[in-house]
This record gives sequence, C-alpha cells and structure tokens, in this order.
Amino acid sequence: MIQNLFSFNKTIKNRTFFAFLFIIFTGSVLLNFMLHISLSFTLMREGWDERIVEHINRHLLDFGVLITLVAIIVLTVIALYLSKGITSPFKKLTDGMRDLADNKWSTRIEVGKYDEIIQLAKGFNYMAMNIEKTLQDLESSKEYEESILSSLPSVLIVVSNCLNVLSNNTAFDRLSNQYPTLSMSSFTEPLEEEMIRNLETGERINKEIIVMPEGSNARIIFSAVITRIREHSSLDVEERPSVLLTLTDITEQRMMKELISQSRQDWEDTFNTIPDIITIHDKDYNIVQANLAAKNTLNLPFLDPHKTAKCYKFYHGTDNTPEGCPSCECYNSSEPATFEIFEPHLNKYLEIRSIPRINNSSEVIGLIHIVRDITQRKQIEEERNRLNEAIKKAKTEWELTFDSATEFILLIDKDLRITRCNRCFSDFINKPVHEIVGKQCTEFFPDAYGDIHQIKKRYEETGDFLTNAEVHTKSGRWLYLNHQPINDIKSRTLHSVLIATDITESRKVL
Repeated sequence: MIQNLFSFNKTIKNRTFFAFLFIIFTGSVLLNFMLHISLSFTLMREGWDERIVEHINRHLLDFGVLITLVAIIVLTVIALYLSKGITSPFKKLTDGMRDLADNKWSTRIEVGKYDEIIQLAKGFNYMAMNIEKTLQDLESSKEYEESILSSLPSVLIVVSNCLNVLSNNTAFDRLSNQYPTLSMSSFTEPLEEEMIRNLETGERINKEIIVMPEGSNARIIFSAVITRIREHSSLDVEERPSVLLTLTDITEQRMMKELISQSRQDWEDTFNTIPDIITIHDKDYNIVQANLAAKNTLNLPFLDPHKTAKCYKFYHGTDNTPEGCPSCECYNSSEPATFEIFEPHLNKYLEIRSIPRINNSSEVIGLIHIVRDITQRKQIEEERNRLNEAIKKAKTEWELTFDSATEFILLIDKDLRITRCNRCFSDFINKPVHEIVGKQCTEFFPDAYGDIHQIKKRYEETGDFLTNAEVHTKSGRWLYLNHQPINDIKSRTLHSVLIATDITESRKVL
C-alpha cells in the first residue's frame, strides 16, 4: 500500500488521494495562519504585552502543527479508505476487461452501490454478454459451415495468388484414402492455365478434366469450376487466398448420360426399323413423333413442335377429323381400339391400333397409332376367296358329274378298300353308299382281282393294282374295268380311280 501510495502512477486512486492530502494540508496551514493573525491582533488590541502575545502565539503554533499533523494522519486514513471504495469498482472493471482480452467471454462483474457505478457495470456485462453470444454464433456458424463443407461430395481446393494450395475440404481426403497415389497436383496441373486466366480476368471458368490415379484402372471424370475469391484490402500479405477450385465427380453421371444416349439411339433405331407405321399424337391431333415408315408412307415433313401436323391431314387427306373415326373415340373412352379400313387417300388397306396416352392424373394427353399395311394380305384373302369359290364350284360340278355318270366310279385305297362310290354303282348292287364304303372291291369284282396278296405284291412292285380288264358279273352283265392311279407330287400313289363301263350290249353284238 505504501509503495502504491508514493508511486506516481496516474491512477484515479493516487490522484484522488494526493488531491485530498493537498486540500487538508493547505487548509490546515491557512487555518493556523489565520488563527495566529487573528489572535495576535485581538490580544494586541486588548493591550497585552507583546512578549506574552508572542509566547502565546508560539505555543499556539506548536499546538496547531501538532493538531494539523494528527488531522492529516486521520484524514489520510479516511482518504485512503474512501479512495479505495471509489477505485475498487474501476479495478474490477479493469480486471474484467483484461479477462475479456484473454478470451474469458463468460466474465461478469458486480460492483458498487452507486447508481453510476452500477450502470457502468451493467453496460460492461451487457457488452460481454453480446460479445459472448456473437462469438458463440460465429462458432456455431463456423461449425455449421465446416460440417457442410465436410459433407459436400465435391472437392474444394483453395489456391493462393502464387498458385500454391492453401487448404482443401475432407472430400479430397476421402478420395485420397480410396486412391492413395492421388495427389493435389493431379487437379491443379491440368487447370493451371485456367487459374492464371481467372487471376487476370476474374471470370468464372468451367472445364472437365480426367484423372487417372497411378496403380489403378480408374478413370475419373471431374467437372471443375474455377472462381475468384474476394480479396480483403486489409489483408496485406504477399501470398493470400485467391482462387477456389470446385471439382465434382461426374463419372457416373457421364456414364449414365452415355447409357441414356445409347438407349435413346437404340430406341430410335428400333423405332425406325419397325416396318409398321407408328405415330404419336398429342391431344390436339398433332403428330409429334413418327418412325421412318410413317414419314415415308405419309410423306410427313419435319415435325416442328412449334408447327401443327394434323393426323387427319396425312392419314385421310382431310382438313377435319373424319366422322365416326374410331381413333377419335379413344380420346373420350380412354380405351384402346383396333380396326381395319380401306383408306382411299393412301390407296391402302390399313389395320390401325389406337392406344391412348394417359398421364399421372389419368387424363388422356394423346394417342399412339400403330398402323400395319394389310393391302397384300387383303389381296391374298380376296384371291383365296376367289379360289375357294372356284374350288367349291368345281367340287359341286364334280359331285354332279360323279353322281350323274352312267359308269360305275369307285375310289380305292392301297388296301383295295372302297373310300367312295357314285350313285350308279350303289343302284347297281342295290346297297346304300355308306354300306359300300370301307368294303374291299374284291367282294364286288372277285374275278377281276383274284388273290388279294398277289394284287398287293403287284402294287408294291409296280405301284398299280391291275391292268384294264373285262369281267362277267353274276347278274350276267359284262363290265370293262379301267383302273387309273392318282399320285402325289413325289409319284406316290394316294388312291386309285376304278371306272366300270357296262359293255353287255357290245358283247351281244360280237
């Protein structure tokens, strides 16, 4: 305390103390002097002896000095106490400021009983609280920013104005763990010219680079974005952050893009190689897409999405939708329809399948037309119908000729069984046709065929049952048997036609 007391530091406490001491000392001297002058003047006026007055003044001066010294000591103690009470809050405030300077942001002070000191302490505490809150917000913001940067899949590299790498995020660390031979120069060297241009012009530059880590077969495609970092005028250093490299791995994206492109190309190739006409329509009857067969058959122009290409104009050659068009009904029914028409505009028979295009809201937004040219099929069907009619006519005529013939006509298989006979033969033997079919012809002409085994052996050797012959029936009639085999295109005998002509009258003449 003594050292602090007599030190001449310019503190509030010292200044207060010396000011108080100076006032006490000056006041005591002035008071003693005035008392001495006043007493001497009074005694001299009363007629006191000068020596006695001087003696009294000398004693009073000594007593005054003693009283002054005692008063100075007492008042000094009082002054020290009072000065301590005044300066103590300021010392606490000073200590609190030092704590804040030492990053002790939770520092708070409680000082004084005087309103002014209390207000000063509250102001200090409010300032400290705001500083602490601001720093906490900054810390949270920094942590949030760092968490975002660490979670970003893109590699972030900060480069200085001297093209030296200053920092990077954790994405590069994860990448280097996967590819240990991968270095920072793998990214910066291919982008060196672009970084120099960015430093000169400040423009944002995009570029794709391919990185192939040593010792691996990986081929990584990165999309690099080079941007300028705003420089702080207060940052007066030779090397400072200037360029930010943002590198995003787009290998899978590129592969997916190429796959989609290839799939689209394959789809278009398949779409265009389909011989059927395929057109896709919107809800306003415009053809928005067509395959090659449709373009060639319908003479479609280039399908511009900003121009109209009405389907009825190219399919039917009309300016409006044809009345009763089944395809148009699909817009209302939302159901597919298949129908066949002959289109005079194209001079073709067409098989049309209309399939509604429906969005996620179950609304019809257009149609898909799958059209097949069935003109050739129709021509074949018409030719087949004509042939069937001719065959039916020929069969009818043959049936009439077969049943109206006066000769006996039988169809015989290779086992000599009758598969069919005409009405004349049925009347001759007096049996219905169904009882004759399946019988062996030797039952009716035994003399003409003889032993059946010999006949079959002859058939296997020559492909014929017998030669022409005349036979005499039990009824006394003479028949001339004419046997004609029927062969397939490979000369294999399918069956034989046996024609028996009644020559009884001719035999009588002879």
